[in-house]
Amino acid sequence: MSNSIENSPKMFFDLLINDIKNGLVTENYQSIKYDRHTTIIKPFHSFFGYFNQIESIKEDDQDYILLRRKTKNYSNFSFFRQYQGIINKAFKIFSYDLDNKGEFDWDREIEEIKSGTWKGRFWDFETFTILIEINIGIKEICLLLTPKTLRK
Repeated sequence: MSNSIENSPKMFFDLLINDIKNGLVTENYQSIKYDRHTTIIKPFHSFFGYFNQIESIKEDDQDYILLRRKTKNYSNFSFFRQYQGIINKAFKIFSYDLDNKGEFDWDREIEEIKSGTWKGRFWDFETFTILIEINIGIKEICLLLTPKTLRK
């Protein structure tokens, strides 16, 4: 995770906004089954030194931003040390999560990941939420950012 340049929430969001606005759009599609439109963007850098794809999703009038890793590796396995690095980097940037979890607890959390009971990390800020979890659909660690609708 050493090639990660985010060191504060502001820098993280500035980089994310820049990449959403200026990154290379590689796909753009509407779901046939759901009210969902997805734009896939190749960012200029890897977030947390890991996530190298942005999916900007609009579903049922709600916006989502999903950060994931796109590789050409077709085998289905996990690098748990990378999970540890992602969580520790997120902790350094966003501090303790809603469950007051800090750095990655290797012994406990690796067993939870292996057994499918890991809850990841969740931060609830004034204008958005951030969730780092293993996405059920794609079976890989992702960061999901959900902007909150501001009430007038």
